[in-house]
Amino acid sequence: MNYSIKIKSPCLNNNDNHYEGGVDTHDRPLRALANASGCVIVVVEYRLAPEFPFPAAPEDCFAALQWVIQQAEKFQVDASKVAVGGDSAGGLLATVVCLMCRDRGMNQPIAQVLIYPNTDLTADTASWHELDALYPGASRENFLALVAMYVPALDQREQPYVSPLRAPNLSGLAPALIITTELDAQRDEGEAYAQRLRDAGCLVTHTRYPGVLHGFFQMGGVIASGKVALAEVAEFLRLRFRDFQEINYPKKRTTETRQCALAVPRLEATAAQRTQREEK
Repeated sequence: MNYSIKIKSPCLNNNDNHYEGGVDTHDRPLRALANASGCVIVVVEYRLAPEFPFPAAPEDCFAALQWVIQQAEKFQVDASKVAVGGDSAGGLLATVVCLMCRDRGMNQPIAQVLIYPNTDLTADTASWHELDALYPGASRENFLALVAMYVPALDQREQPYVSPLRAPNLSGLAPALIITTELDAQRDEGEAYAQRLRDAGCLVTHTRYPGVLHGFFQMGGVIASGKVALAEVAEFLRLRFRDFQEINYPKKRTTETRQCALAVPRLEATAAQRTQREEK
């Protein structure tokens, strides 16, 4: 086995980056999420670039998901109730795992949680150009240099398992919670992906958090928006696990987009604020 699994507290989490990061960078928010949601959190330490370029990372995550399902009894979790999720590059890997499950004839996870995800590694959306100067250390130029370590071949960067926003078919994927932030160069690709999933008939909840930067989810110990986002993810997972058992989904697809209002002092009230739902 070329990846490692760490059982933290059913939700499969992918760490933050294709070339760095790991359990240490995400331990605290994941412990908080486990406590808030009542989920078991499984962290996948997938192989990193440049030593292990694409497709090592998504293949590791797909294999880890199958392994967790096979070992469910050992870990005292329900194999029929496994979600996937991640932030940034981890969000990309989470949704790619859903694509791989569909394409390989495996059951879909019951949910995917995508926190300011990469969905297009060409980094050519309006927000990348608009907010480039906001991130001197993480400029578009630097980002593309990192992408080159993960996917050295230019002709692979528009493939669905690299840039899922460019996939021709996004139907049949797990219900998604997508979180984006106003001041994030990856904002537009995350929001475009939410719309593509809606157009494909998937269940989607999308929330944009105003006035915060990429990475805010890990700052829940010091900023209100991080606490609110963690509460939103926990609520979404609880509802998905409950609804999967109680509701026979099929023909109707529900979507919603909402702006997060951070001025509300009570987290539970803030997380509960929603716009009207549209049914297809």
